[in-house]
Amino acid sequence: MHAIVFVLVLYLLYWIMVCLSMSIYVTKADGSRQMFDKEKVIKTCLRMGANRKIAEEVAQSVEGSLYDGISTEKILSMIFRFLENHKPAIRHLLDLRKGLSLMNSKPEFERFFTTIVERGRI
Repeated sequence: MHAIVFVLVLYLLYWIMVCLSMSIYVTKADGSRQMFDKEKVIKTCLRMGANRKIAEEVAQSVEGSLYDGISTEKILSMIFRFLENHKPAIRHLLDLRKGLSLMNSKPEFERFFTTIVERGRI
């Protein structure tokens, strides 16, 4: 009888540890915290042109590198880094995203957009 109770207690402790280890919170850009959602990583990969299999592989790699409090910006950087192995052109998206984020919101972006339109790129 004691052996059965001991095994049940060990099993319960195991599941408590599993549940605690799965509670990874990410810090969003506004400072709020949210529980990590693997499906969001998969959706991001799919929007970037990866197929479902690659998206799931990237999500698995990202999930393995997480720590509590990681920023969504770092997660996005990991996604880009892991996707580069499958789609080298992804690097240019990251460069464009960084470049746009460094612009002063109104004047520089308007100049950038005007230049693209004038050159007939859109």
